[in-house]
Formats: sequence, C-alpha cells, structure tokens
Amino acid sequence: MAKTISSNAGNAAGVLSVLYDGYELYKQAKDEEETENIKKEITGRIREIFRPLYEILSEEDKFLNIFSPQIMECEIIVNQQQLALDGIRKRRNQLEVIRKRLIEHKSGNI
Repeated sequence: MAKTISSNAGNAAGVLSVLYDGYELYKQAKDEEETENIKKEITGRIREIFRPLYEILSEEDKFLNIFSPQIMECEIIVNQQQLALDGIRKRRNQLEVIRKRLIEHKSGNI
C-alpha cells in the first residue's frame, strides 16, 4: 500500500506541477491584459485632459484670441488703416484726373 501511495504521489505531484504552471500562465496573461487596459485608460484620460488645449492650438483664431489678443487688435487696426489708405489713393487719383482736366481747360485744349 505504501508503494501504491508513493507511486501515485509522484503522479499527483506531476499533475499539480502542470496545473500550477497553467495557473501561472493564466495569471500572467490576465496581468498583461489588465496592464493593457490600464494603459488604455490612462491614455484616454490624458487625451481628455489635453483635448481642449489641442483644440485651441489647432485653431489659429482661438489661439491668438486667448494667448495674444493684442495681435488680433493690431490686425484689425492694420486692416482699417489699409482701407483708409485705399480710399485716400482713390481720391488722389480722382484729384489727379480733375487737375489734368483743369490744366487742359486752362490751356484751352478742350
């Protein structure tokens, strides 16, 4: 009987060893899966935290309004001055045409 127990104990030890190795592989796979899920969750949270910043940086007008509104104000002023300058040039050209007509009229070439 002792011989039977000792021979079965060897077999049982082999089975237990295989079961333990299988459990360790399962545990390792489970840990890897859990680690991957945690990585995804952290990445998602980081993206959510920085999403507003990315949106601001991706849109030039928003970026300038928030970080340097003076540039936008200067751009508006420059555009207004350009329009005024264009108006002055147009009036100057009109005055030049009138001046030429007056010179022609004065010299009697009309």
